[in-house]
Amino acid sequence: MGITKMISRKAQGFYFTVQDLIDETGLPMNTTRSRVGRLVERGVFIKHTKLRPTNQNVYRSSIDPMVALGQREPEIFTQVVPGFFNNPFKLKNAIDWRWRDD
Repeated sequence: MGITKMISRKAQGFYFTVQDLIDETGLPMNTTRSRVGRLVERGVFIKHTKLRPTNQNVYRSSIDPMVALGQREPEIFTQVVPGFFNNPFKLKNAIDWRWRDD
C-alpha cells in the first residue's frame, strides 16, 4: 500500500511534505529544502507531524505553499466598498440608471 502524495487543503490550512513540493514545482531538492527551512524559521510553515515509515515531515501553512515559494501568483480578489459614488444616499436595492442607454 503506497502513500498518496499531494498538497491537501483542509479547514486549518494546507498540509504537504517537501517531496510534494518537489513534485509540484520541479525545483531541485536542495533548493526546496532550504526554502522550506527558511519559511519554517519565519513561522510561515509549521511542522505538523511525521509520516511513518518514511520519516517525512508534514508541514502546515495557512497560505498556499506554492505562493510562499514564489512558484504561483497569489489570487487577488477585489471588493467594492460602498461609498459616495456608488450609493450616495445609502439606498437599499437601488438600481444604477447611469448606463441604461448604452
